[in-house]
Amino acid sequence: MYRTSLGDALFPGDDYFTVKLRSDFSEMLVRHVDQGGTLTLTAIGAALSEFTPARVATTTHPTWKHREAEEWIQYERPRIFAAMESFFLDGGLERRIEEQRRFFAALSAAGVCLGNASYLFDRVVHAGDWRTTFIELAAFGRTYSIRLSGENIDRPTVAAAMGHAGFCKEQQQVVWSHIHEKKPLTTGLQLAVPNNWLRRALKRWHLAFCRTLLGRSCK
Repeated sequence: MYRTSLGDALFPGDDYFTVKLRSDFSEMLVRHVDQGGTLTLTAIGAALSEFTPARVATTTHPTWKHREAEEWIQYERPRIFAAMESFFLDGGLERRIEEQRRFFAALSAAGVCLGNASYLFDRVVHAGDWRTTFIELAAFGRTYSIRLSGENIDRPTVAAAMGHAGFCKEQQQVVWSHIHEKKPLTTGLQLAVPNNWLRRALKRWHLAFCRTLLGRSCK
């Protein structure tokens, strides 16, 4: 299975079909980069047009090989092109930026202070699955001085912010378990709402994310 940050952003979710598309796209991207391909939308699209996943190419049974090749050409590759179009051309990236901005601004409005917020933002916006990354940093980010804390936190506002940002109930419970309400971190960065700096910072980080496609890995 292959996995990249851009693949995570294009295909969030854990159902079988989504995982397969994410892996196929990431395999294509890894091979494209390894072969010296440029990281532009046009170049990636051209590479995808010529790409066949290894799971299809290495199938030996004639009937299954024909069936998988047909599914790839007629259904799966077009779905990947559609996801790329939605993300880069039809406002998907902008919606992601705005969703994150609203989430962090709502946390601030609710009285949540974010320790080492600049590092937290940098990690979250470069992550394909940014919600999972946020949760992991909230839970295990003490090494990087990341801590969620505050006094008199507006819990309904925090709950609403997580719901609007797409956190499932289990994820929300994990976040709540790592918000330290009685011991605020006075050295943390408290965001103002509205915060134009946050909007600009998120935009810059997302542009860097799209230029470099950080986080490439495979296993």
